[in-house]
Formats: sequence, C-alpha cells, structure tokens
Amino acid sequence: MPNFEILDLLLERDSALLFVGDRRGAKPLAYVAKGNYNSWKAYLSSRLDKFWPPLASGSPPPPPPSHVTEAPFSVVLPDVAPSSRIPPSVVRALCAGHLLLEQVEGQSPESILSIAADLEARGAL
Repeated sequence: MPNFEILDLLLERDSALLFVGDRRGAKPLAYVAKGNYNSWKAYLSSRLDKFWPPLASGSPPPPPPSHVTEAPFSVVLPDVAPSSRIPPSVVRALCAGHLLLEQVEGQSPESILSIAADLEARGAL
C-alpha cells in the first residue's frame, strides 16, 4: 500500500512536483504499480480541490513553475550536511509503509540509524 502521508507532505510543499520529469522524461505517477491504480485514483481524487483548485470561470491557467519546465540536472542543489541526511534504508521503509513518519520525526540521526538497523535486522527492508 502506498504511503500517502509522505505524498501529502510533498504536495503541501509543492504540488507541481507530480509534473516534474526524471532524466528519461517520466513523471512520478508513471512509476505507480498497476495493482495500486485504484488506491492512487481515490487518493488523488480526494485531494483534487486541496492541491489543484478549480480555476475561476474564464481565468487562464497559471504558468507552470520554472522547476517543472527546466531540463533534468540543470539546477545544482546545495549539498546537505552528512549529519542531516536520511539513510536510504529509512527512506525505503517510509515509502513502503514499514515505518511511519512519526517514528523518525524529531529523532536524532543516531536514533534514525538505529531504527534503520533494527528494520534491516528484522528483514523489513
């Protein structure tokens, strides 16, 4: 089951992220597993008015944000301090729903690494 809580956080930050292509031009929803289509459809339908409100009658659509139209790898992002990085195993666990955001939110990097090690030891990752 997809972790829609994380997607809510991303969409609240920038709902245009769903329209940003990767280096092959594929948008994030292109990677949704066919078995999850109905869950995604229900989720997106329930958030339609929140993230993509209808335009007023006769209003032109707003232009897309610049990061949607830029070529992949054309913007250099600042590096994140190693102490602030989330281990890939924790990201995988969050995305797969094996770990809840509340379990890592506000935790020290050492605690997060410990949680990741515990999940790996249990074979959850």
